[in-house]
Amino acid sequence: MLRDATLRLASRAAPALAGGSVRPAAGSVGWVRARGYCDGGSAAGGEEDRHRADVECFLAALGIEEKYAEKIPNMAALLHETKTEHLKKEGMKVTDRKKLLSHVEKYKRGLWAPKELRERT
Repeated sequence: MLRDATLRLASRAAPALAGGSVRPAAGSVGWVRARGYCDGGSAAGGEEDRHRADVECFLAALGIEEKYAEKIPNMAALLHETKTEHLKKEGMKVTDRKKLLSHVEKYKRGLWAPKELRERT
């Protein structure tokens, strides 16, 4: 029974491992956008508006109030700098914090993305 559970877990993980959704080495530039990751680079002009819209889209997909999107400048900040303590100081409810941080981790691993962001790639 344990062997069957291990095989099921391995079969679910194998596509992600074979698909190249692995973090780049330290010092390399950015994330792979085609896999649903944010490049984390600085945005200029229209790019910054698009990154803000991505954050709003991300929060809307989770059903979290838009007022928190104002505190997160771009997707790179959402993915790499958002911590429980920051969200707590902003007054976000516990359930919303847990949901957001859980989905951020899934997004980083390429396991989940809001429908609107998936359609762009």
